Amino acid sequence: MAKNIKDFEYYSDDNPFMMYHGDQSYCNKCKRFFIKKHGAQSHSSIIHYITLDGRILKQEIELTPKLVSKETPPVENISDDEDYHKTMNEMDKRLSLNLKIRQLERMGLMQQAYEIREKNNMFETKPDETPKKSTNDETQNMLIVMLASEKDPARYDKITQMIMMRYCGMSDDMIMMELMSLAS
Repeated sequence: MAKNIKDFEYYSDDNPFMMYHGDQSYCNKCKRFFIKKHGAQSHSSIIHYITLDGRILKQEIELTPKLVSKETPPVENISDDEDYHKTMNEMDKRLSLNLKIRQLERMGLMQQAYEIREKNNMFETKPDETPKKSTNDETQNMLIVMLASEKDPARYDKITQMIMMRYCGMSDDMIMMELMSLAS
């Protein structure tokens, strides 16, 4: 794997650590080889706080874990009041921030809202999709009345199936089509 170090070139004059030759990379300071550019890029940015093109990164490490949207941070010791209050304060801040983000979205400032969501890792989850034409209570009541007054076992089973389909989200139009086939 290791080639002659003299064949390696620097990625940038501003980055004194990382060198490359073909698909191999080498760190002068750590004396380590890496496969391809992404290995060198992650090593340089994480260990040396500098990108391959020489931009210096912030060396401050964020100690607070980022929360995923709609998740509460884990509370290890509930009996301790300090942890409980810290969790409650964190959730209050996230709720008020989410309210402000939604206000920005309603005002048409989508770019600013997205930047705040990205900064605080508060992306929304997709809501469950509902059928476009949902059934109403009239259709459900009509099917139940028909079921109660039906004497023929074949029609009784068919109406029972329609009621089950209604609870699974079948639209009014589809139920009417089934009722038409039931009449014949």
